[in-house]
Amino acid sequence: MKHLRKFNEAKKPGPKVVKQTKLDYHDMIGYLERKFNFKSRGFSGIPSQGNQVDRYMDYWHYLTDINDEARNGSYISIPEKVEKEKIDTIQLYKDLIKMYPKDKKIVKNAEIMIKREEEARKNPKVDPFENWEQQITDLIFEEFGEYAKGDDGERYLEVWIEW
Repeated sequence: MKHLRKFNEAKKPGPKVVKQTKLDYHDMIGYLERKFNFKSRGFSGIPSQGNQVDRYMDYWHYLTDINDEARNGSYISIPEKVEKEKIDTIQLYKDLIKMYPKDKKIVKNAEIMIKREEEARKNPKVDPFENWEQQITDLIFEEFGEYAKGDDGERYLEVWIEW
């Protein structure tokens, strides 16, 4: 490092105490779970069985999915409106058949799934857990909305996570 010269004497900084008021996620969700009698880590109350995870509704996993930078000792954002990607499952299975037209097992299973999806669209069932992420988010904003940032429609809560 001969090419670097020492220009000025400088005092090397050390660690310092940073005090900041923060809304703790675990305190917040624990309060809501007790007050409204639900579990955010398994919202449906129906345990997963084998490879069937349809009813394993974990709000923490939802939050870590939408916050790429979630890590121990960081802030994450909880948006007021849950945005879900709409996937055309029928088209997805049709594309699968086009990709693997010679694989009889894939084609057969994809055709079965297309029929199931078409039937489900003709006879929709009421699902009490539909939009479960939004149900929990609504509780969060009802109780802690005064700490939200942003304007209407784009409001979010910034919460501290640490495990």
